[in-house]
Amino acid sequence: MASKNIAEVVIAGRVLKITGYESTEYLHQVAAYINDKIGEFEQLEGYRRQSSDQKQIMIYMNLADDFFKARRQADQQKQELEKKEKEMYSLKHDLVESQMAHENLERSSREEQERLSQEAKDKLESAKKTWKEKQEQQEQELRESLAREYEEKLAAVSEELRAQAEKAEAELRTQAEKAEAELRTQAEKTEAELRESLRKEYEKKLLTAEEKKGESHQEAEGLRAQIRELRHEIMKLEAEARGRGNKNYGNRSNGN
Repeated sequence: MASKNIAEVVIAGRVLKITGYESTEYLHQVAAYINDKIGEFEQLEGYRRQSSDQKQIMIYMNLADDFFKARRQADQQKQELEKKEKEMYSLKHDLVESQMAHENLERSSREEQERLSQEAKDKLESAKKTWKEKQEQQEQELRESLAREYEEKLAAVSEELRAQAEKAEAELRTQAEKAEAELRTQAEKTEAELRESLRKEYEKKLLTAEEKKGESHQEAEGLRAQIRELRHEIMKLEAEARGRGNKNYGNRSNGN
């Protein structure tokens, strides 16, 4: 328990000892306040005409009035302080709610940003996949188009080559037939000339043999042998000529 303090103060010209738990400075301030009040009243003419008891009552009432006013003011200040504290508490509460709302907003913003980022990634992946599928489809269509175009060109070239081959074959067949006809004509001409030459030689030798008919039998036999050889040679030439004609005919059949 705190000890009491003792202070000597002067109130209304009298030295008094005052004890209390407050500090001596505070006790002196109280004494100074009372002296100020007495000094204020001393300046009033109506106060000076009062008796001592009346003066004390007036001072007591004035001090009590100051006390109640001060207490009322203190109560008002206390109420204002409480109001301000409530307002402060409300502001703190609003601040906390604002901070919480701000944090929630930031969290929602982050979540929304993450969601949008994920959606963007998903859309990008989907777009890449769609683009890749479309590109593959276009490549497939291009390959098929090129294949069809190649087949069409190949068919056209094959048809053109076949037509050229048929034309060349027809030209070769015509040239072969023409050459065959020329060779056959030349062979027939040569055969006819050879037959005519052999016939003339045969007639010449036959004539010579008849002229020498009177010669010896041995010479006649020699002439007969020569005549047989000439006939054999004529038959051989005729067989060769027929063989050439058959060969040319076979070549023409193979060309057809």
